[in-house]
Amino acid sequence: MPGFRIFETHNHEGATICSFEKDSNKNADTLVPAMEDCIKNLEKWLDEHEALIGHVKGYVKESGPVTTFSTVGNGLNVEKHEGAGAAVGFAAIVFGPAEEELKDQVAQVFADL
Repeated sequence: MPGFRIFETHNHEGATICSFEKDSNKNADTLVPAMEDCIKNLEKWLDEHEALIGHVKGYVKESGPVTTFSTVGNGLNVEKHEGAGAAVGFAAIVFGPAEEELKDQVAQVFADL
């Protein structure tokens, strides 16, 4: 998938699974609120499509702290951790949307990070 270092989707035991890693030239102060917005937008899309969320998680890491994001469909949990590197990552396990449909939506929502 253009713009992503890794982008994978597949189905497993009825769940649609999507994950990616991508590098960004933006700093964590810019990426953290952008990532929050992206996950909230995806959560809204999943809700509109009556998907059941197993989990949706992400991280922003650069030299220093890492901020992780997770939801089980009832709000977003944001936590800071120590880490290193410069990347954005994401993983979702959901029930409902087809693999291609989720792939396209994730790629669109997170394209500008």
